[in-house]
Amino acid sequence: AYLSALNSGVCGSWALSSTGTVTRTAAPISSGTGVTCTPRLDLKQLELYLPPNTSFSGTLVLTAGPVVGDARVSSSLSVTEAQDTSEANNTASVSLRVAPDGLEVKEVKAGCALTLEGGVKCWGPNILPFPYNSAAPGSGTGYAYDSSLPYTIPGLESGVTYITDRRYSHACVVMVGGAVKCFGDNTSGQLGAGVTGVIANAYNLPVSVVGLGAPAIAVDTGFNYSCALLSTGAVKCWGLLRELTSQAGAPLTTWVNSATPVQMAGLESGVTALSAGKFHLCVIQAGSAKCLGENDYGEIGNGTYAKTGATPAAVQGLGSGVVQIVAGWNTSCAVVNGGAVKCWGANVQNTLQTSPAYSVNTPYQIPGLESGAVAVDVDDVLQCALTQVGAVKCWGYNGNYGLGTGNTLNSYFVPVQVSGLDAGASSVSISTTASCAKTSTGVAKCWGLNKRGEAGVGSILPVAVPTSVKP
Repeated sequence: AYLSALNSGVCGSWALSSTGTVTRTAAPISSGTGVTCTPRLDLKQLELYLPPNTSFSGTLVLTAGPVVGDARVSSSLSVTEAQDTSEANNTASVSLRVAPDGLEVKEVKAGCALTLEGGVKCWGPNILPFPYNSAAPGSGTGYAYDSSLPYTIPGLESGVTYITDRRYSHACVVMVGGAVKCFGDNTSGQLGAGVTGVIANAYNLPVSVVGLGAPAIAVDTGFNYSCALLSTGAVKCWGLLRELTSQAGAPLTTWVNSATPVQMAGLESGVTALSAGKFHLCVIQAGSAKCLGENDYGEIGNGTYAKTGATPAAVQGLGSGVVQIVAGWNTSCAVVNGGAVKCWGANVQNTLQTSPAYSVNTPYQIPGLESGAVAVDVDDVLQCALTQVGAVKCWGYNGNYGLGTGNTLNSYFVPVQVSGLDAGASSVSISTTASCAKTSTGVAKCWGLNKRGEAGVGSILPVAVPTSVKP
């Protein structure tokens, strides 16, 4: 019997093959003989070749060989019982799965991933099970409940359709059928379970949000609050709602904490996307961008610094062609028709423009992204965009390795190419301590300061360029 690769490329070097190319000149093998391949992503099939009037009965198992890049051979592949009794050559072939050397995902957000099975895995601060009490998780124990490796959230092994990031102290998901579940801190009722404060095991076991009134299609989290977009086009929020439910300029004593969902005024219908910032909320309603809530840094984008309270205000200058909107810490960004990226709000580290102004209260065109972008994400000192070809470009502060360039040189208001993500990426999600992208192979890669395992790579050392999240 002979073994060879069935594609026009080269499968590295076969231990028992003279060339490893598409030929039938490989060295003979027998049952039980180990065969090691240094794989390539373009390897699709293997062929078991039998010369005339010979036979091979049994199972030929291929074991994982040395890793090259993101490729490795599945160890479960086998070829069974090939036999030839004719004068002609006889072959048996089998598809070969070259599994990426990293966590394969449907979607990845900063700190969490939606797996191929519809489950949720998270990593970073306070994600491991711990005996919950009134103290903050890990109090007095350092980072005992952090994990630098992905951890499957109990109860979310399957059935999840949408996830949030973990840049704040809690996270939420949408389940098949539209139910919302949240886990993490519940100081202000941001888990939506109807109670405020400690819920036993809610850091580890997701709890159901009550009182949504309709199935959810998306959810997002802000600082101690959460919001859901319902199938009716309405938006409801819960937790520390502050000015989201107050009159403009209302005193702190009138701010609302709600442990159950509250309908947002003016957002009863027509909303197609939402994004929760620190203390402000942005949506796309009837194709137009609107924001509400805190406006100390111009993050509402309506040309003023006046508080809007619970009344959504139109973002100036974007019109009705808004493709995506995102609210960050005190900054907001949008992608408009044609792929231009525009941002407004806090101008920390001059992320928005060269002006010394500390904030910008109307959308500012990001240089170099006048067209071709399909998505954007924003933190306080860092922004990243995804282009039509799947390139990820970032700009802002780089002391935390947030630009993914392999160094800590800042690029304040000019986007730079993230190392290794110049094509094929399908999403990007950022935070102050680590950012993540889904790559062309379906693998999640993250980079950043990684002080508490936020990159999911199995260490707490800085990750200067995108690196595969461990499976």
